[in-house]
Formats: sequence, C-alpha cells, structure tokens
Amino acid sequence: MRKFMLLVIILLTIAGCGLQNEIAVRHFFAMDTINTITLYGVDRHRAETLLDYAERLVAHYEGIFSKTMPGSEIYKINNRTQSEIEVSAEVRHLVERSLQMSRLTDGLFDITIEPISALWNFSGEDRFVPEYSAIAKAMQGVGFENVMLTENTIIFKDSRTRLDLGAVAKGFIADRIGSYFAENGVERAIINLGGDILTIGGRTNTEPWRIGVRNPADLGELSGTLMVRGRAVASSGVYERQFETGGRVYHHILNPRTGYPVQTDLASVTIVADTALEGDLLSTAALLLGLDDGILLIESIEGVEGVFITDDGRVVVTDNLGNIFIKD
Repeated sequence: MRKFMLLVIILLTIAGCGLQNEIAVRHFFAMDTINTITLYGVDRHRAETLLDYAERLVAHYEGIFSKTMPGSEIYKINNRTQSEIEVSAEVRHLVERSLQMSRLTDGLFDITIEPISALWNFSGEDRFVPEYSAIAKAMQGVGFENVMLTENTIIFKDSRTRLDLGAVAKGFIADRIGSYFAENGVERAIINLGGDILTIGGRTNTEPWRIGVRNPADLGELSGTLMVRGRAVASSGVYERQFETGGRVYHHILNPRTGYPVQTDLASVTIVADTALEGDLLSTAALLLGLDDGILLIESIEGVEGVFITDDGRVVVTDNLGNIFIKD
C-alpha cells in the first residue's frame, strides 16, 4: 500500500437535498491495496453501473501491469526469451514516460529496479536485509539505459533487465477512470487508488475538495490541507513501508545506484498535478532527489506544485503552490 497512509480526504457535509447530494461509494481490494471511488450527484442505479465498470477497469489494467501476476503483460516481458518484444500502447506509454523521468533525475527514478525490489520484502512478516552479494548480482541488470523503444516494441540491451511499473501504474489507471467518468457526464467524483487521488470537479460548485496531508512522524495528525478542484494529488514517503533491524530502519524507496533504501533528507513529498500519472511520477522522483533538487525539479514544471516534509519535520512548499495549501 504505497501511498495509502499519507493522504486523507476530508469530507464535509453538503447542505441541501436532491440528486446533486446523492453519494455512491465503492471500496474494493486490488493492486495489493484498498481502493475507494466515490461519485456525487449521480442517481443510485447509474452510479452502480459506473462503479462496476471502474472496478473492472482496475482489474483489466492490473492484468496488464502486474509484475507478479502470471499471464500479465509485464510478467511476460520480464520472463521473455528474446531481446525485442512487442507491447501494448498502454505499456509503451508508461515505459516512455518513465524513461523521460529517468533522464530528468539522472537515473534515480528507474523502472528497471525490479531485480533489486524483488529481493526486498517491506510488507510481509519475513522482512530482512538481502545479502550484499545478492544485491550486487541483481544490480547487473538494472539501468534505464538498457531499455529502448520503437513504435510498438521494447528492445532490451541486457537479458537480465526487468520492469517494475508499481510507481506509475495506479496514477495511469486513475486517469483512465477519470476520463471514463467525464465521458459519461460525471461532474463530481473522487478516485482514490491506494492513495493516488484524482478529483473531478469540486465538493460543491464553488468549494474545492479538501485533501489532508498527514504528518509522517504522527499519522494521526495533519501537516496541512490542500484545496483542490479537478486535480490529482499523489504522495510518496519513507514511512509508508519500512522495518527496523540491527538498530537501523529500512524503507521501501530504493536507490537504483546502490540497491539499498535511498538516503534522503525527506520524509514525504506530495504533488498536485493535472493528472494522477504525473503526480505519481513526480512524487517518487522528488523524494529520491531530496529537498533541494526535488524542489528544483517541481518548480521547473509548469502547472505542478509540491509539499515537502523533511526528516526533521519541516514543511516546505514550492513557490508555485499559491494559496491552495493551508498549514496545520
């Protein structure tokens, strides 16, 4: 549950009556996390039809992007027998966007980290630090430079290179659900896929949604609240999945250059963007870069804002955040 703990949707009572205040909620488990989709102002029967289709969309894309589900497209890619493999438009799009982020971060963001991430277990009971020799061996196949794209084909320069789209898949899927809702006349909705949040419209015609950013040091408290309308919010943090052994804490944000959790001065990064995919990409990339370089990255991209919480509890926001963030 990569982002589930760091964002909370603050729902306030909507005054009035009638269809505009109808609320339909669907909770379901998929992609190893709890997902919640909420529709507002849609009659109950139609809402159930829309939510059924949205849930099927999640299952469909999980069947493409999962690295562990036998038969998924990524599973087949990772277990390929040739260096060139034809891929779907969806996989090509995510790989292309991920490679762009790899170049922007000088390789810190890297979807070829799968051989390393497969060694670590941050969510099960049997959590341990992999042997150095195993990490060193796994790193031989890691490197975004090992992946090339043609029109509909991925070319792998190294047979050991494997893909992990876990940092981007939920954002992509949230955007697809959002597009489906918009095409079907939905004016207000919140799509929350394991903490990747996409909003449609606002809480009312004049008021935005309120998205609370949790304090990583105390998840029962908020560090502040984002006021958003029709935008995506994504958060990454070192407190999401971790374990302690030998007096040291290990978190799940891995550095592809070392094979170990990245050394960072940040506890969490929350991004506000026009799409959930962009928020997904940038929240992880900025956390990997650290405070100074992370802020430089976010402020270099038009239409994107960020909230950075440092490991000593400071809350730092980008200059372009404006008045949409209220500190607690």
